[in-house]
Amino acid sequence: FVLFSAPAVADETFPQPPELQPDVDFWTDIFTRYSTNQGVLHDSRNLAVVYEHIDFKSSDGRRTRQRAAGKRRDALKVILRSLASGKRDNLTEDETRVLALWPKDVSNATLASAVDQIRYQQGLKDRFREGLIRAGRWRSFINAELQALNVPIELAALPHVESSYNPAARSHVGASGIWQFTRSTGQRFMRVDHVLDERNDPFVASQSAGQLLAYNYSIAGNWPMAITAYNHGLGGALRAMREYGDEAYVDILRKYDGRTFGFASRNFYVAFLAAKYVDQNVERYFPNLNLDDPVDYATLELDSYIALKDLADALGVSEKKLASYNL
Repeated sequence: FVLFSAPAVADETFPQPPELQPDVDFWTDIFTRYSTNQGVLHDSRNLAVVYEHIDFKSSDGRRTRQRAAGKRRDALKVILRSLASGKRDNLTEDETRVLALWPKDVSNATLASAVDQIRYQQGLKDRFREGLIRAGRWRSFINAELQALNVPIELAALPHVESSYNPAARSHVGASGIWQFTRSTGQRFMRVDHVLDERNDPFVASQSAGQLLAYNYSIAGNWPMAITAYNHGLGGALRAMREYGDEAYVDILRKYDGRTFGFASRNFYVAFLAAKYVDQNVERYFPNLNLDDPVDYATLELDSYIALKDLADALGVSEKKLASYNL
């Protein structure tokens, strides 16, 4: 299923052990090959195993997509149970195809575990493309902020993973903005209350994200775990490091079984590596993009409180227009 393979590069800042190559390839495909009207059924622990892809109509609703993916998942479970029983002869065409996705010496136990590891991942190609375009509004600012904090500017690829650079992005757990800060973490770095939520301001949130990443790095001592901590929390990342070793990235991502160390946390660093690679090779995957112009803005502080409607009336603009400049 791989169109282009992001090469394993000897990068001391963002190391990519060869064992993680299939994971990076998987996310590269999700970001560049499959649109949001497509998706893949894959093994959640071994991303080299992609069973099949599913195409949907743009008019298909969430339930229709869930039913279709569920039906195919059930069919794959039947196949895997059959193979896990030890069947290796007189295979059906589908059984032959599924078995060939695994190493030749795959054990029955591994196949039995795989029955409950079938996961559906929606494609993100169109959203990634839109995010690259939107990023033009803030990338020069973000790069400057990251440089000022003495952290790698490549970290500017993280919002592609978090939100596709969409300032209106909201997660099901309440994370908000292009950097997807939760309320509790956001309050450590910016104002987040019932009046003002600076998580939604790409400028303030980018400064805060740089500060959080720099802090994570100062404690973790390496970028793979500092980035993992951005998603999982620093405490959880440090527990994983104590169990497997500070730089045992493969063992941590493959074996660490922390209570909340789920699929998103295990894949956050490899998804970042894929996003970074695509971000650095835009012409290869998304040629001839016209990026949004950088936002040119000024900050004005009023002498006292004024209602939004009154301010909009005084300026002769709509409330919606005023809000668009004050995210």
